[in-house]
Order: sequence, then structure tokens, then C-alpha cells
Amino acid sequence: SFQAKPSGLLVLIGEQTNLVSGSITKLTNEIANRHQRSKVVQRVSPRQGNESFQVKHTVASVKYSLSSFLDDNRSSYSASSIDALKWAKNAKLVALVADHNEANGGGTPKTPGSGGRSARNIN
Repeated sequence: SFQAKPSGLLVLIGEQTNLVSGSITKLTNEIANRHQRSKVVQRVSPRQGNESFQVKHTVASVKYSLSSFLDDNRSSYSASSIDALKWAKNAKLVALVADHNEANGGGTPKTPGSGGRSARNIN
């Protein structure tokens, strides 16, 4: 059976984030095109440097700026996520975080109160 391509905001953001050629302009245009008759997504502004869209929530409308939206969402893991995970007790998870840090120039996570020693070197 035929199914329409999903057009939700998160789907559109995900598409443009995952595309190498994705851009704020393309994202703004996609939102405007797919939601032109929407009662929820309102006032899409494609003006360069001020790309935004407005979503009507239950209580009020909220304007979302797209200026650094794609770059922020392209980051595989946010720094706060890595910080939260590096103290995990699961050895596999700790190893994955260490591998991620080493691959991104961050080194092995340090343990609090360790005097800067690596988490892997603490006895």
C-alpha cells in the first residue's frame, strides 16, 4: 500500500541533519513547503540570517530560530552526554566513551579526585 512520506518537524530536521548537503535554507524551505496549510506550524521565515519557524503550542506560539540548528544537531554526542556517561559502571560503556574521546582528541576520561589520572589506571 502507498504511504505518504512523513513530514513532521523532527523528520525534516533529521533529514537535513543527516545530509552532507543539508542546509538551513533547505530545511526552512522544506518546512514551508510541507507545512504550508498547517494550523500548528506558522510563520516560516526564510530570510537569510534570520531563518525561523513558529509552532503553535497549547498555551502560546513559540518561535524557533534555525541559525545554528543543523550544526548543533549534527554533533554525534553532546559534551554533556559524554560527561554523564563517562562515570558509568558498565565496562563496555566506559570503553565506548573512552574510544569516542580518544577518536575526538579528548583522551581517556578522568575520575573525580584522581589527580588527573586516567579512569583506566586507578586501582
